Amino acid sequence: AGEPITIFASTRPKSEALVGTIEIVRVGGKDNKLNFQDVFQVPNVKVESQLMLPDSSTIGTDWNNGSVITNTANWKSGFYIVNFAYADGKVDPSVAWFVVRPTDKWGDILFKVPTNTVQAYNPWGGSSLYQTANFGSLSALVSFDRPSAMPLSKDVYHAIAWMETYAAKKNLKLDYIADFDLSDDPSILEGYKLFVTAGHDEYWTKEMYDAVEDRIFNKGGNVLFLGGNISYFQVRYIDVNQPLGGKSWGRQMLCHKPFANDLDPIAARAGTPELAKLLTTGQFRYGKRRPETMLMGVAYQSWFEGHKPASSYSVVDNDLPFFKDTGLKVGDRFPRIVGYEWDNRNPDADGNRVWDAKISMNKEIPLSDIRVLFNARPRDNEKKRGLAEAVYWRSAKGAKVFSAGTIWWSWGMAKPGVANAASMKFNENLFDYFLR
Repeated sequence: AGEPITIFASTRPKSEALVGTIEIVRVGGKDNKLNFQDVFQVPNVKVESQLMLPDSSTIGTDWNNGSVITNTANWKSGFYIVNFAYADGKVDPSVAWFVVRPTDKWGDILFKVPTNTVQAYNPWGGSSLYQTANFGSLSALVSFDRPSAMPLSKDVYHAIAWMETYAAKKNLKLDYIADFDLSDDPSILEGYKLFVTAGHDEYWTKEMYDAVEDRIFNKGGNVLFLGGNISYFQVRYIDVNQPLGGKSWGRQMLCHKPFANDLDPIAARAGTPELAKLLTTGQFRYGKRRPETMLMGVAYQSWFEGHKPASSYSVVDNDLPFFKDTGLKVGDRFPRIVGYEWDNRNPDADGNRVWDAKISMNKEIPLSDIRVLFNARPRDNEKKRGLAEAVYWRSAKGAKVFSAGTIWWSWGMAKPGVANAASMKFNENLFDYFLR
């Protein structure tokens, strides 16, 4: 808040110019439903076709004639979307989006929006971390300086709707950050009672992992992992426009897939094998170097196509304060929230929990410390039966940690037709307990 923001726009190549209004909207919540709050408008904006180069998806666009907004001083921390409205009333929704981070760095709940994962999957311009228009089968580099052909996942919207409603009801301060904010300034975690991430939060930097690991195991800070497939790939930021001696704003994201050390040239410059293991991009669990099981208690196992029906969790252990007044008994079904990717304590089903005492660079979370609250047996895309688990545990420093073990956990928070009185009460109890 208080910093200027510039919105760049273009029509499709060779299309006629368009005139309309840029609408800035903050995504809020009321009664567990999304509530879009109008914040600012820029009328009479003329949009023309601008140049798109083969490397626009990896290095970024270089468009002109941006609409500069300077009076942002009173903008509340949150997730904002940009709509484009035409004179005839038609609206192109969510043509861009951004996060306003807190200026005072203290509060009750700090919610991290999974901005890295959105860009990892964003195919605009022909390249994502899953495809490339230039060479090979996927790109190792993507840019934040381009349109997002895909919006933030609806899973995160459900979490926002519920948390905004909860924060207003309890008179709590809820703040938002992007992935880069945490990577750039890990100290931001210190001023909050509770740190939350939700949905599909797959791509983390080393600095993000370090910060959350430090919060749990050294600072005793509480964390809710309300998603699945979290912290699976390690990435790093670069900034091709960083001025000499100036600050990097991490406008590009790099990830050599599928494995660490094999492709990433930083390994040769690291100096020592141990440092190379920490710095190289790829899977955090590759070579059992830093498995997510010892950060969250669970880690990604498998997936099915997102259009398939979700599985339901079954209650395994209801002897915790989270279950008060939910009416849930052992064996009861929790709503249809398991999918389309899920986690458990032992993803390889070999008893090792993708961890090795001699190799791994993080310490073991004793299996005896982890309580399984819910589980399910979904079938993956190859019809193989898997295991999804939602768990609770406490670190030696007293941190409370809950890992939902499914991307679609937030469906039970606010999705119409899925969320019910028991699931919403469970989440309210969970937040209440973690904020004590």
